[in-house]
Amino acid sequence: MILNYWKISLVTICLLFWNCSNIEVTVEDSSADFAETDFIEIDSTSVDSSTTDSLDTDITKTDSRTIEDMLLVNATSKAVILGTNDPMALESEFPQMRVVLNYDFMMDRHETICSEFISIMKKFGPRNSFANNYKCKNDSLPIVDVTYYDAVLFANAKSKSFAATKNKDSTSKNIEMEEVYDYTQAVMDEDGHCTNLTGFVFHPEKKGFRLPTETEWVKTASLNWNVKNSWNNGNSEYNVHKVCTKNTNDSSFCDLAGNVMEWVYDWLGKFKDTTVTNYVGAPDGGEFGERIVKGGSFNSDAESINMYSRGDVYT
Repeated sequence: MILNYWKISLVTICLLFWNCSNIEVTVEDSSADFAETDFIEIDSTSVDSSTTDSLDTDITKTDSRTIEDMLLVNATSKAVILGTNDPMALESEFPQMRVVLNYDFMMDRHETICSEFISIMKKFGPRNSFANNYKCKNDSLPIVDVTYYDAVLFANAKSKSFAATKNKDSTSKNIEMEEVYDYTQAVMDEDGHCTNLTGFVFHPEKKGFRLPTETEWVKTASLNWNVKNSWNNGNSEYNVHKVCTKNTNDSSFCDLAGNVMEWVYDWLGKFKDTTVTNYVGAPDGGEFGERIVKGGSFNSDAESINMYSRGDVYT
């Protein structure tokens, strides 16, 4: 049951696009300690996401499969570490769990900027969305004050937008696009924010824009994680900043640490000391309907920004 939802001024959107078909997904089963799953071994040269070094070989900027402003993450057979073994961590962050991905994916290089969000939602989003009357303070600032379901609706709207305009772009005209999320009704509040999607279903087998899973976010963030080069409360003057002003290298991701937090797809679930294939979180949010946000913000202490923190928010 959904008890509450949050519009958080420090949370934004960073979209992902499947780069393969026929994904097999493993989820945690709330009725057992852990779901039946595939346990697989990978060789010692595979990437462990606990590293903070730049792994340029795992990022492809130009490829026949890439989309403008997205980077291809070469994740097939790579290991990702979720959680931590730090005894001071929250219960939901403990212990470390090893996840292996069997696919590559593309992800936005930076957080969704205000101008893109408003433009796409006005044309392809719900008619009663807050985007229809929203004024950007600056086009290059990340969009903020979005609910989880606002982010989902934007993902679907961007898939519609891409499908409608792809023939104009020779670099992406051969990429087919579908809406990844299905629902029967969008429930909006008086301000035009989506508070729930009845009949909400995620279709991982479809190719389209969507929120990254926590595993995909951690894999991507690990490629050039650098909190010292982030917008945090030590240098931000407690304001959001234009995207990529701390990292101008257009061949790497930026602002996954600091500036504003990002929604990921997953319901909040417990980890287990094991190996899982293509983990996508718990099957539901439990009693409190908790989702996950990642990355810290301009309001965070630099020392508190890390890849294993999962936020504490409700849809």
